[in-house]
Amino acid sequence: MSDAIHYNGKLENRARLADLLDAARTFCADQRWGYLDVDERIIGIVERSDGDASETVPIDATMLGILITVDSQADPVCLTFNDANELAYYTPLGENEYWEIKSFTTGTRFKSVEQHVAVCELLHEIHDDYMPGLNVYDEGGYYESGDASQLESSSDEFSEEIDPEEERLNFREAKGRGAKRIRE
Repeated sequence: MSDAIHYNGKLENRARLADLLDAARTFCADQRWGYLDVDERIIGIVERSDGDASETVPIDATMLGILITVDSQADPVCLTFNDANELAYYTPLGENEYWEIKSFTTGTRFKSVEQHVAVCELLHEIHDDYMPGLNVYDEGGYYESGDASQLESSSDEFSEEIDPEEERLNFREAKGRGAKRIRE
């Protein structure tokens, strides 16, 4: 199954973060998914990109949340937040150097429609109960429609494996000092 789920957003009320993370942990336990708690102080410099341009600025912040493992072959579901209550993850580039990620993609290699549906259900719960500022786009259309048959027909269209050479070419086109460092 190759339909990706894209998401980003901001938590309006920091006081709701603990409840959001507890609900996500409970959901993980119900689904028998693994997760890793994240509570990390980020000190150094961070590269931020808005897609067209990037800037490097000093940072002294906290990254708090969880990383969820749905399946060993799928991208993790990242529910980590910065001090501004934005979904954010800081990828280490070197000693005290980070690349800030604020838009996430997961699910490119789910083994089943059920896993895809469950991730959408988790994101719906987070949106409806804790984070109305969560934006989600599901390439399979399930998040928006709730129609699993639409998801199944979409997965049939994209059932072939991702071409590794195409992935490398896409990665080479990524801009910014952080992308350059990761490529090295």
